[in-house]
Amino acid sequence: MKQKFVFSIIIPVYQVEEYLPQCVDSVVPLAVEDCEILLVLGKSSDKSNEIAEQYARQYERIRVVEQEGTGLSDARNCGVRHSSGEYIIYIDSDDFVDTINLAALLNKIRFSSNQADVYMSDYIQLFPSGKNKIVAQVGNTPIDAGLSALPNALKKKKCFWNVWRYIYRRSFLQKNNISFLVNRTSEDIDYSTKVFVGNPQIEYWNKPYYYYRMQRSNSLMNIVSLKRVQDVTAVIESSLYLLDKTEKFSCSSLFQEQFRFEYLLNIAMINEVAPAERKSAYIAFERWEEILQPAQDLIVTIFYLFMRVFGLSAGAFVLSALKKIKRRITQ
Repeated sequence: MKQKFVFSIIIPVYQVEEYLPQCVDSVVPLAVEDCEILLVLGKSSDKSNEIAEQYARQYERIRVVEQEGTGLSDARNCGVRHSSGEYIIYIDSDDFVDTINLAALLNKIRFSSNQADVYMSDYIQLFPSGKNKIVAQVGNTPIDAGLSALPNALKKKKCFWNVWRYIYRRSFLQKNNISFLVNRTSEDIDYSTKVFVGNPQIEYWNKPYYYYRMQRSNSLMNIVSLKRVQDVTAVIESSLYLLDKTEKFSCSSLFQEQFRFEYLLNIAMINEVAPAERKSAYIAFERWEEILQPAQDLIVTIFYLFMRVFGLSAGAFVLSALKKIKRRITQ
């Protein structure tokens, strides 16, 4: 019989021997009596699994679980199945947390008389140069402002859907039958859309605790494959469809605007796939005119009109060039 915990921290482990110790060390102090850490092992060819096993032998509250399939989504789903915490926390093994700030949030949840379904916080981007930057959307939003505060929080176009910036109540996820799409990238977009259309009771936390590594050379996020292009277009399209048919979610139009903007940005990837796959990448975006309209966002509208005149290929070229410039500036 599983021991019952308040918190389950789920960390998928795959090819991260360089980063895993810092990640696990940052959460070990949190693994007190009511908190477990699950290291979900993929088939790594480096020493990641050995490191994970060492931590499990050293700390009682750390367990290793071999994932049942492949990929990040499967690892997270597997972690949830093997965990028993009332709340689920996802952490990527190449990232780490500010232990003090996360501990403060966990204590807030522990001792709250009215616990929420979802807790949202800002996060910190960490660049290879050592520079870091807070991605501020929550800011000073009142803790209990609820879904009504989302429009103000999401005015800044940032990736609000990353699952590691939230803490989720297990019973809410179960009630709404929410899990990660397997064999897909961009799974966080689908997951977060399903979470929010479930109209969770949400609270905000204005002490960022999550450090997200930017521009890691061997990160999956920096590898532009045809599958990634096909996945992101399919996931955004399906999320837009779900939002369109969900009447009870008050922020549907706001989310749709954010996803149209994200869809536009991803058009740049057409020029980043292998030349032999470029034709198929264009096909993945063949519904771009339908997806980008109706848009309220000025940037989306400008690029939409530009591509109506000069074509999708011209839009992909300009967006790719702007992406490269931004990366140089932010390094």
